[in-house]
Amino acid sequence: MIKEPWSLQTRLTAMLTALVLVLWGLSAVVIYWRAQQESQELFDNAIAETSQLLLFLSEYELTEVGPSQLAVQDHPESNLVHPYLSFQLWDKSGVLRYRSANAPTTPLTPLAQQGFGWQGSGETQQRTYNLLDAAGEFRIVVSEPLSHRQEISADFFRSLLMFSLVLLPLAFWGVRWVVRS
Repeated sequence: MIKEPWSLQTRLTAMLTALVLVLWGLSAVVIYWRAQQESQELFDNAIAETSQLLLFLSEYELTEVGPSQLAVQDHPESNLVHPYLSFQLWDKSGVLRYRSANAPTTPLTPLAQQGFGWQGSGETQQRTYNLLDAAGEFRIVVSEPLSHRQEISADFFRSLLMFSLVLLPLAFWGVRWVVRS
């Protein structure tokens, strides 16, 4: 049995559809990569801003309450389903003065470390931010699990994939229509 060669119309449709798929694939990779970079920057900015706010509020509370027992107690449990951020407030002598309910009593990051850092490995990896107040009296450490960032990225990727599952067949039929015309 002799195979008939593809018609010019079929070859053009196949080549243009392949071109659209390759261009879409490349653009999806670039968009995802850029979105990852931008989201990491946004997450880092959010942790830094949260640290500054928590440091201010904690300093104020300790100033108002003083070194009473209340200041050393855990922050009450939140109504949030997934409390992603945890924090600790340390004084200059290395005493834990205040912490969120989901924060351990050991430092989230080395107290000498300033600014952003990564702690842990694998599934327990955390992005941390360590901030010392202007007077050098208190240090706030805020931590966010890497898994939180990965969940958001995975949701973005699923949305991109679902959109493309609708768009790519439309692109194929559009190419086919243009070639036939």
